[in-house]
Amino acid sequence: MSVSIKKARNTHKIKLKYSLANYGSKNPNAKLNEANIVHIRKYTKQFYESKHVDKSLLVDKLCKIYNISRPSIYSILQNKSWKHIMYPILQQHLA
Repeated sequence: MSVSIKKARNTHKIKLKYSLANYGSKNPNAKLNEANIVHIRKYTKQFYESKHVDKSLLVDKLCKIYNISRPSIYSILQNKSWKHIMYPILQQHLA
């Protein structure tokens, strides 16, 4: 095996190690933690099941509670961010 292949494999291992180390609340820039994400998803699911809520008003309320942006809330609800936190939500209501 050539030196460049070994070096590339080691570089990949190092990048993988550091990328996994700073996800979720371990990231120093995180405004939320895992418990907040579960609460957001659970709270949203309860209101979607009741069918008596305006989606934009609910998202605005969550934005104020957690002091984060609307796109951040939608990203959490659509499992685009915080993917490692599993909580079932109603995907059909988010489209």
